[in-house]
Formats: sequence, structure tokens, C-alpha cells
Amino acid sequence: MPVIKRKVSRKVPYLLLAVLLFFFAVGGGVLAVFSVTLGSDKIYKGVTITGVDVGGMTVDEAQAAVSAVIEQAMGDQNIDLVFGGSRHSVDLTGRLSYEVSTNVDMAYAVGRSGDWLGKLSSIFSPKQDIALTMTPDEKFIRSKILTFAQTIEQDKSAFMIAEDTHTVEINLDGAVVVDAEGACQKIIDNAKKLVFEDVTLPTIEDYKGDVSRLLLGRINREPENASCEIIGNRPVITDEKVGVSVSLEDISAHIQKGERRFTVPFTPAQPEVTRKSLEASMFTDVLGEFTTAYNESNAGRTKNVVLSAQKINGAVIASGDNFSFNRIVGERTYAKGYADANVYVGGRIEQGVGGGICQVVSTLYSAQLYADLQTVSRQNHQFTVSYLPLGQDATVAWASIDYVFKNSTSYPIKIVAVTGGGKLTIRIVGTKPDKERTVKIITQTISVSQPKEIVQHSSALPAGKTVVDQPGQTGAVVDTYKAYYRNGVEEERVFIHRSTYHAMNRMVTKSSAAAPDTATGTPAGETDPPEPVTEIEPPDNANQSGATVPDEFTSDNGL
Repeated sequence: MPVIKRKVSRKVPYLLLAVLLFFFAVGGGVLAVFSVTLGSDKIYKGVTITGVDVGGMTVDEAQAAVSAVIEQAMGDQNIDLVFGGSRHSVDLTGRLSYEVSTNVDMAYAVGRSGDWLGKLSSIFSPKQDIALTMTPDEKFIRSKILTFAQTIEQDKSAFMIAEDTHTVEINLDGAVVVDAEGACQKIIDNAKKLVFEDVTLPTIEDYKGDVSRLLLGRINREPENASCEIIGNRPVITDEKVGVSVSLEDISAHIQKGERRFTVPFTPAQPEVTRKSLEASMFTDVLGEFTTAYNESNAGRTKNVVLSAQKINGAVIASGDNFSFNRIVGERTYAKGYADANVYVGGRIEQGVGGGICQVVSTLYSAQLYADLQTVSRQNHQFTVSYLPLGQDATVAWASIDYVFKNSTSYPIKIVAVTGGGKLTIRIVGTKPDKERTVKIITQTISVSQPKEIVQHSSALPAGKTVVDQPGQTGAVVDTYKAYYRNGVEEERVFIHRSTYHAMNRMVTKSSAAAPDTATGTPAGETDPPEPVTEIEPPDNANQSGATVPDEFTSDNGL
């Protein structure tokens, strides 16, 4: 049988080679594009953050773009809770925290993680949207919903808690039960999408899940301590609430039987603070006390001290609230009964309305230091004062300088100010958190500066006559510390502040008939430029050594 030879085409290898070369060329181009893309510092095209297109942007540009959209959407964060014809407004300002930088980092990471095939797939995949990360104040939102829910349910309540028998009576006939959790989640979901619109409150009729769980969520509550609120400078106490814990199984057993009215037991949880214990613990301890002396013969100054002390006497400050001297005492005017007394006018002593009230401020500040309360705003005098230790004073000036401290205890505090017999005593009473710990205020003089003498000449004085118009005061720099003791042993010492007191010039007037003393004085008629008046008062004798004095120091001179 003859052998048949078939001619093999030489074109096949060339065709295969051409195909391979084509794919290599295309692949190389793709790899080149892929390589260039990976080297970019911008977010890849097609990536969005809650609909905001950030493709082609740098991280900083994307943060700015997303933040601008959020700010615009959050221009009005007031939403209404709606039920029937009733509405309740909720202001979400400051209650939503968007983590823009986290989301932008996630957007930038698209196409930059995993193996090269995964990166390639992410880069050339369809549009990718990153949901905004948002942290809501759920406790606040839920409390607003429950406040509105209580007004809706008050005449159609599904349950009644009997604390004396530790039972809950449930009646679903004609009752309204708001799905507070569902409403809260709806608000949060909308906020994540930057949607701030009205939310209709769902009720038990709209609830698609287990009704037993809805009832459980509305009935169960944590114990609430009795609390104190200051209204009209008087403490108003809100009663405590017993915690309620009902078993889901107990409710489900009745619901599954189709019962609409039934009673279940609850486990009570007692609050830590009751009305009785709160009333018993309020204003029982002297947290801090200080006494200074004033000269009763100085009628105008005494009147100002007594009047301003009366203004702060009995003031009650709630836990966490601030006390403002200017807000409580108000502007010092003649119409309000204040009189003229010595005040500092720049570097001089003059008569001014309200002189002397800084002794009340300083005495209160010293009591506050011993009470270990937080100082919010305090400024020392321009010059030294004589009625208490340097470094323990505070000054005020209406509309410009205020003295403010915070009630940093867990209970309300009260100021008691007593005047009489040339003494001012201010004590702060409240509830001492650690009765074994005592406080001592320690001051240290860092430096002392001497006053200059300013000499003026007058032809009205007899020859050789000299009049001292202002005796002058030394200045000082003083550091103040707070030392904590337990059983007489110092545990801790804390630096509070540094007070700088200027030296007050000594001012004298000499007869122009005498030759000017150029060695110690100035040419005739030379004076300091005028300065604004403040309520920073000098002592009556306007003379202070500037040395640090003991903690218990009081002065008969006063301001």
C-alpha cells in the first residue's frame, strides 16, 4: 500500500506566534498602565463616599470635599418626631460624630490592598461607594424619643408598674406602645446617609417582630438616683426610681396564649441615692472657710463689703455648674446702694463706686481654694493687698474681669457669707467626698520689688514743705501651692498659679520754693499718663510690705 504523505503548512507556527505576541503586547500595556496607576497619590476613579465622588482626588482634597457636603447637609439638624397630629422637635447638633478621615483612608485603600490580580480587579471594577462612619449619641436620641412617647402613651399606656407588689400589669386593649428602638435606628440610619427629615414613630401596631421583646424594651429600666437641680437659687430634688427587670419568657408565655391582659412579676433594683439620703447628705460639711478683717470706721467701704457679701450669701451651685461673681452680684452702682471708697486708677489711689468688694471676692477665693474646687477664671490684684496672704487674692472689674469657679463635687454646694464686728467670714458648705483628706494653701515669695518716688512741685506749699500724696507699696512675685494631707502626712503638693504684684510708686509734693531733688525725683509737673479705672482697690493705709504672711493671717486695716 503506497504511503501517502501530507504536506504540513508552515503558516500555523507563525499564526500562533503572532497571537502570542499580540497578547504580550496588550498585557504589557495593561501592566504598564497598572504600574503607573499604582504609583498615583490619588484615589482611583469610580470611588465615592456616601455618593460624594472622590475619584481622582488626593486624601486632603477628598477630606475637604466630604466635610463640605456634611457641613451643608447638617446646616439644620432639627428633625421632628411625628405621631398623628403631634410633633416633637429634636436638635441633633453636636450629637453626631462623622469620621471623615477614616472613610477617606478607606477610599484611598481601594485598589491598593491584596495581590496584583485583586488590585487590578478593584481598579477596573464598577463604581464603589464607601458608607460614612458615624458615631451617634444614642442615649440622647433615645431619651428624646421616650420623652415624646410618654406624652403619646400617657392616656393609652400598655402597662402599669406596681412598685409595692413588684408586678407589672399589662393591658394591650386600645394601648399605644411606641417602638423607641425602631425610631432611634431610623434616625441613625438617615443620619449616616446625611438625611435629616421627619421620623414617624412606629408603634406596636406597626411592629413586625416579636411583640414580647418590644414590651420588654419599654418596661425594663435601670434604677435612677435622686437628683438635685437648682431653680431660682433653691435646690429642687427629683425622686429616685426603682429599676425594673421583667423576664422575656414571662411576657412571651402570655402573648403566645393570645392574652391581652395579664400580670407579670419584676425584679427590683434599688438606686444608690434616694431622696432621703440626698437630703441627709446635702450641705452637711464645711468644704472651705476663710476670714478677713475690715475697718468698720470706713463707712463707704464697709457698706460695699456688707452689700456684696449679702448678694452671694445663700447662693447655691449645682454639681458641675459655675459660679460667676459678676453675674450674681451684678454691676456696682450708686442706684444699687454702693458707695465710694478707695480704688486703684492705674498706678494711683482714688475714690470710686464699689471700692472694697474685692475683699469679698478674695475671701471667697481663699475659701474656694480650701474647698478644693476648680478655678475657672481668677486674676490677682495689680498691687498687693493687706487683708490676706499674697497669692490668695482675686479681683474683679465690671464687664472686663470676672471671678468664676466650678462646683467640681458630685453634690450641690452653698455659699455662706457673714459680716459683723469688722470681720468677713465666707464658708462653702456641701458634701465632702473624702472626709479624711485636708487641704493647706502654701505661698512662696519669689521676689520683691521696691517702689519709685515721683516728686511734683507746687507753689501753694510753704518753702521747705513736703506732702506725701501716696506712700507707695513694694511689689512681689508669689507662687501658690495646694498641699493635700491625710492623718497629718502630706500626700501631694500641686502648683496652682504665680501672682505678680507691681510696686506702687511713692508720690510726694514739694514746695516749688525748694530746689528740685534731681537725684531722687523728677522735674516739676511730671506725672504718669492716665490709666482706666478698675475695681482693684488698695488697702486703706495703702502700704504693704509685700512679704508672704501665714495662712490664718487677717488684718485690721482691711480695704
